[in-house]
Amino acid sequence: MSSLSSSPGKLRFTAVVGAGNRTTGAAAQLELLPGCASGPTDSPPEGGWPWNAAACAASAVGQQCLTYCNWPAFSGSGYYVTCLPDGSWSGPGGFCFPRACSGSPGPEWAGSSCAFMTVGSQCTAACPSGQQGSGYAADCTIAGWQVAASNCSEISPDKPIYIPIPCKSPPGGNAPSGTAGWPADCAGKADGESCKAACDKIYSNIGEGYSALWQAGQWTVKSGGGCKVCAAAETFAPAGAATSQGETGAVKMGVLPTNDGKYALVADPMNSRIAVYSAKDLSYLTE
Repeated sequence: MSSLSSSPGKLRFTAVVGAGNRTTGAAAQLELLPGCASGPTDSPPEGGWPWNAAACAASAVGQQCLTYCNWPAFSGSGYYVTCLPDGSWSGPGGFCFPRACSGSPGPEWAGSSCAFMTVGSQCTAACPSGQQGSGYAADCTIAGWQVAASNCSEISPDKPIYIPIPCKSPPGGNAPSGTAGWPADCAGKADGESCKAACDKIYSNIGEGYSALWQAGQWTVKSGGGCKVCAAAETFAPAGAATSQGETGAVKMGVLPTNDGKYALVADPMNSRIAVYSAKDLSYLTE
């Protein structure tokens, strides 16, 4: 009896012969031992090193052939295939995922250093010459580059580029009549924000005040605002009205507007009272 091979996947030939190698009419047996004669021929999935076919050759049934992830670009458990009874290799198991994104997200990022950014990073690119907008952005994910933003458009020659800028100072010029001026916090207002100059009640000015809008690099005072002066020199009550009907005496010690701006309180020492007038037309209401 003689054997040519006993390795898995190899052909083993067994013959029975007589003395002196003379034919005896004996049987000859061919047997294919179970196993995988050669290593895997298909490439592993993305991210894996090539199979070591030489090391995996002559594997027994159930034996696995392993390969690792292509570090540092990929990470994971690696891949494996299993030798099957028919001498073939199973489909791959395991996984490798990219730790970085190779190449560029697209031609728009040609001038950016995006290659091999790690997963979770974002690569940005400005709009090219002749275009305007916030530019381009792409996120590096385990699935590769994913475009997150694409905002560039051609610049119209008859339409200027407007870049909003915050104001650096309050509205210029004299303070609106009846106010103490524009407050200091008007400086720094963003585009589209307003600033208000309130009526100066210390000097008996009442009303809604004035409002200015910062837009396109300049202040614009809105219409409709104002302050009304309510001073002791004004004529109180209708002309010719008697004291008993509400007219105050000749001497007025003080005029004070109410917080809501609707009434004026007048000290009338001649009649020992506080008279209430309408702030709208200074007509007497009550005391």
